[in-house]
Amino acid sequence: MESTRNTNMTSRNFSIDPREIVRRIVTLADGYGLDESMRAFKETERVMGFLPWWEAEVSLPVMKFFKEERVREQSEKHAMELDRLRAGAPSVSISQPQAQTGVSLPYGGGGIGQVNLLEPGANANYTNLSQT
Repeated sequence: MESTRNTNMTSRNFSIDPREIVRRIVTLADGYGLDESMRAFKETERVMGFLPWWEAEVSLPVMKFFKEERVREQSEKHAMELDRLRAGAPSVSISQPQAQTGVSLPYGGGGIGQVNLLEPGANANYTNLSQT
């Protein structure tokens, strides 16, 4: 059953709501993708772009929506690419030995230029301090 209200409308009492145009462009993007929505917007702009309110009330909000969607799509694409690279990358494990050698200066400060490297288990007793 058709509504009588819609069938009685003529061009004289029909007005265009800019918010409805924006809503339909956004809906088109949700249903058919951003490229199809942009194509439809460009065609609509070709016909209605002369209206004084078009730029502020339709074009700017739609362009803002397109920008946000492109940024969202780009970040999703980067995240998917990163996941794909992580899944394909070999697992690398680096095993480093624990420190076994140390630095020891003789008791009493044998000199700044003197550094003794000790092997594991080496005796670090000094009986004769040499000053250089």
